[in-house]
Amino acid sequence: MNGLKTRWTDTVDTERPLPEYPRPQLVRNDWQCLNGRFEFTITGKTDDIPQDFDEEIIVPFAPECYLSGIERTIEPEDYLWYRKKFILDDCFEGKRCILHFEAVDWRCIVYFNGKPVGTHQGGYIPFSFDVTEYVKEGYNELVVRVNDPTETGWQDRGKQVRQSKGFWYTATSGIWQSVWLEPVNEKHIENIRFTPDIDDSSIEIETEVKYPEDTQLRAIIKKDDTVVFAGQISADETVTLKDVRLWSPEDPFLYEIVIALCNENGEIYDAVSSYFGMRKFSIGYDDKAIPRLYLNNKPYFQTGLLDQGYWPDGGMTPPCDEAMIFDIQEMKDLGFNMLRKHIKIEPRRWYYHCDKIGMIVWQDMVCGAKKIDMFFVGVLPNMFIRRIPDDHYKWFGVDNAECRSEHEQAVFDTIDHLYNCTSICCWVPFNESWGQFDAK
Repeated sequence: MNGLKTRWTDTVDTERPLPEYPRPQLVRNDWQCLNGRFEFTITGKTDDIPQDFDEEIIVPFAPECYLSGIERTIEPEDYLWYRKKFILDDCFEGKRCILHFEAVDWRCIVYFNGKPVGTHQGGYIPFSFDVTEYVKEGYNELVVRVNDPTETGWQDRGKQVRQSKGFWYTATSGIWQSVWLEPVNEKHIENIRFTPDIDDSSIEIETEVKYPEDTQLRAIIKKDDTVVFAGQISADETVTLKDVRLWSPEDPFLYEIVIALCNENGEIYDAVSSYFGMRKFSIGYDDKAIPRLYLNNKPYFQTGLLDQGYWPDGGMTPPCDEAMIFDIQEMKDLGFNMLRKHIKIEPRRWYYHCDKIGMIVWQDMVCGAKKIDMFFVGVLPNMFIRRIPDDHYKWFGVDNAECRSEHEQAVFDTIDHLYNCTSICCWVPFNESWGQFDAK
């Protein structure tokens, strides 16, 4: 990206960039960050781990961007190889070891101590592998192979192209969000979903547990520093709250919650902390029957910006946590209360900061397609008011059945991934009609 810098470029710690806990919506005390220097090399297509890694890359920055230390165009036939050797922290003693990738674009295979532990396809959603059986004493070795066809493929990629022009932007290939390890017990909490109901003054808490037999769940909810609920909960529990404090951009209040997984004697297997906001986004009607956007059962005028989420030095990866906070807060200080996150999924911390700062988010689904024909998706609908049925898959660049299937799955995965983000107001299924198909 031509070496463009931001005010944070020269402050990035190349030994441990973006060191903050990457999953604020479900936090454990113990974890190990693997961000930083990785050995790196590019080969043709091969399943054999290279003997020689002739370069160094700063993860989690993509090789196309300045902060990675590579700053090179990646071709569709290139296979990116990453390698890092490390010693596990003491907190992993006697625990399961979960290896997390917040985002890798696009198709990857992961090796741990020379053994393949799993594959993943998709550039925007986190994934993880239990690598416990592959862990050894002393140094462990992580190797990742990635291939990214960018605009030559059909996969969801937003505005990524190899050569940026106009509103098409520099591609992001390979690892572009945090890589980290997490120690857990055999029995542990896998996921939590919060569904607020301000009309009923309640919060629904759904908790998924690994090996739930002979366990029980306990929760503590705090409003400021005051405990407003403490007790045992079921795997799908609705808790009534008194004197509910609603979330809004003017008052972005968040309740704190801790959930513990215990045995019958109260011995704790696992404990996680999180947060939720009590808010309701809906569509209501005024006295002339005109539909309006509502927040917390009242009309709420949203004034926002299209947020592309690209950084001069990091591509799709922000240079640091401070940069994300600055970006969101600056927009709020300028009088905006909404950002439309444009055909990109941000790191989870970005949504956490929107929740805390009080910035409403319209979340686009990341679009794909083999080729987007701007005449059919842009000129015909806007200049000639001509509608093209979106079951003409070829015209929309989605005549590949795998493309349509993968995109549909990615839509549901995106909603699941960001379900607990208080600030998200709505889901935007397609940008204009890019990659659109079978819309109802």
